[in-house]
Amino acid sequence: MLHLALFILLAAPALAQTLPEPAEPFTAETARAQEEAAWATVPDVLARITVPSFPDRTCRVTDYGAVPGDSADDRPGIMGALRDCAAQGGGRVVIPPGDWLSNGPVHYESNIDFHLEAGATLRFGTDPAFYTPLVLTRWEGTFLYNYSPLVYANGKENIALTGRGTLDGQAEGTWSLWKRDNDGRNQEADKAVLRRMGAEGVPVEERVFGDGVADTDGDGQNDGDGQPHYLRPSLVQFFESRNVLVEGVTLRGSPFWTTHLVGCENVTARGLTIRSGTTNDDGFNPESSRFVLIEDSDIWTHDDPIAIKAGRDADGRAYPGTAFVVIRNTRLRSTVGGAMSIGSEMSGGVEGVFIADNVGENGRGRGLYLKSNRDRGGFIRHVYVRDLDLTGARTGFEITTDYKGLREGAHPPAVHDVFLRDVRIWNASERSVRLLGQPTVPVRRVLLDGVHLRGSDTAPELRSVEDVLARDVTVGGEAWRPDSIVEESP
Repeated sequence: MLHLALFILLAAPALAQTLPEPAEPFTAETARAQEEAAWATVPDVLARITVPSFPDRTCRVTDYGAVPGDSADDRPGIMGALRDCAAQGGGRVVIPPGDWLSNGPVHYESNIDFHLEAGATLRFGTDPAFYTPLVLTRWEGTFLYNYSPLVYANGKENIALTGRGTLDGQAEGTWSLWKRDNDGRNQEADKAVLRRMGAEGVPVEERVFGDGVADTDGDGQNDGDGQPHYLRPSLVQFFESRNVLVEGVTLRGSPFWTTHLVGCENVTARGLTIRSGTTNDDGFNPESSRFVLIEDSDIWTHDDPIAIKAGRDADGRAYPGTAFVVIRNTRLRSTVGGAMSIGSEMSGGVEGVFIADNVGENGRGRGLYLKSNRDRGGFIRHVYVRDLDLTGARTGFEITTDYKGLREGAHPPAVHDVFLRDVRIWNASERSVRLLGQPTVPVRRVLLDGVHLRGSDTAPELRSVEDVLARDVTVGGEAWRPDSIVEESP
């Protein structure tokens, strides 16, 4: 059966935290009032985000048989320390300086701070067999049983990943091959099967991937097909967990999404250094999660450095969405996707996103990127951006509800109440702004105030949009406003 905590979340009461209701009509005056009221809620949001505390207990992996630098598998010592620490009531499990190897995943218990001291590098073995038995997880927004993420917590409370050390997934040349044809190993075929299962409502316990061997219903029988599959695991995934801290560590070489939060609540991520793995190595993805703070970090990946998500298509619409995310004082660099993204998996809905004092660069992709399509449904609403500098992007700011999808579905998403203030895009090489809605569900209520785009003198492209306000907006040094909107003074 599907994880019990999922049903608990589905039955959870509505959040007490609220956002201001949109005022009608949408004018400069009402937009400014709404924006100020929204930002005024941020202190209350941050008050809901508290870091976990742990007992004053230290379990060093060297006391459990782990030895650095000898090429032997240190996982038995690591897991021995973790389990013993948890059995004593919790505390800090310490990886000292040195080079360490884990031939298999690190699975959390509650009340554990997994701490890598400065100079410690924990590398993960690359044989897929190390990451069995399969676990309940989510892959591009769809639930399934798959290879375990390399660091994984399911249904835990009060957990942390801290320190100045490094986690290395060693993806390139191993996991990275799975996206390309290689002796029949091809991620794309498995991806299509999983998406069909999600669209058709196949029970989650029947979505067995990985090595095709899993007892999902506890009857002692294999529920899979016994065949190998090629959907890569994340480096770090916290699944349906509460009170989470990720602080200080360096994460690199991820096989897939680097840091993935699924159905989590009360999350703090700060002081992180994230570097590239292989394709689809998104840096930090809060998905169907609530009350999340990301700050003071440096993320440089191939794909979206930060992508806020909420499930895919029918599978995502049946599960809670993402709400109340604060992103501040972070540097974001990538080569595809968006420097800062919401979507495309957002079917459960995303709302209450506050983005302040960040710097981004994505010379071959988008800068600020809200993306969805007609398969998704759901919504993106109440997104507030202040003081964002994008040093380079192919397109500076884009909202699209026509992003690539499996099918041309009947579930156009609703994107509305997106507010940008004091945003500077220094080199939009092809297009400054694109706002692309659907005729039946247009993009609505967008405010651009103090937004300056250089590098492209191509006029913004607006299609199926309503209520776009522009004040002090320049494109290629020239003032711009939507032809159908009269600019108003605040």
